Amino acid sequence: MTGHRSPFTVLFLVLLVLALPAAAPARVFSRWTAGAHTARALAAAGGETLYRAKVTVNNGRGELTVFGFDEPLARVTGTLARSFDLPAFAKAEGDLAVASCRSGDRVVRLVAARLFAGGRTLLFALEQSEDQARASRAPPAGNRLGAVPAYPGSEPLFFVKDEKTRAALAVSRTDSGSREVQAFLAGRLADAGWTPVFPASGPGVADVETPAMKVYLRNESVCCLLVQPLPGATGSRITLLHKPDAME
Repeated sequence: MTGHRSPFTVLFLVLLVLALPAAAPARVFSRWTAGAHTARALAAAGGETLYRAKVTVNNGRGELTVFGFDEPLARVTGTLARSFDLPAFAKAEGDLAVASCRSGDRVVRLVAARLFAGGRTLLFALEQSEDQARASRAPPAGNRLGAVPAYPGSEPLFFVKDEKTRAALAVSRTDSGSREVQAFLAGRLADAGWTPVFPASGPGVADVETPAMKVYLRNESVCCLLVQPLPGATGSRITLLHKPDAME
């Protein structure tokens, strides 16, 4: 495949894709056996294995595999749905399509994304046992990003960690306004030794006029912070990405 992104950018997209709301209830399918056969089945359909890692999603564990296809998104999802008797992919935000399936005691969640130029497609496949998938559907228990401070009183909504790279993403919500949250977390991060890559007017100073991702460094670790107003409601959504040893 042609067209490349940095490993950190791809990693962020992988974690962010897993944060999408689940598709319709999983449907049993018979022409695709989960587990080791998934890679062979997708390779036969034209996919190339690009990345594989154990992941934690909320309170459950699973295996994530990323496949690349040299075809447009609509063609890939149509081919997979016909070839393996999958449910139709549902459109999600942006150039994304999602589907949930089940084979035996394994649950497979598929997310197809148009990320490369020239009409190429990435397919994320998250496989879990029934028990682990059930645990992943429940909100995370407390703040799972130990190296990054949480906003006091915030409600955890989602957590995912790549066990290979140790990168993790956490999403939470709070009734506090975005300006208050951004300023508080900027100060807490500065107190913990994090330095903003593009400070507004000095370390720890937050520019909250427009929601934008803020990037912080501490030694070789990276923290990305995004605070957004909740649409149609009072409060804010907080997204934190932490990657220790970003050069790995």
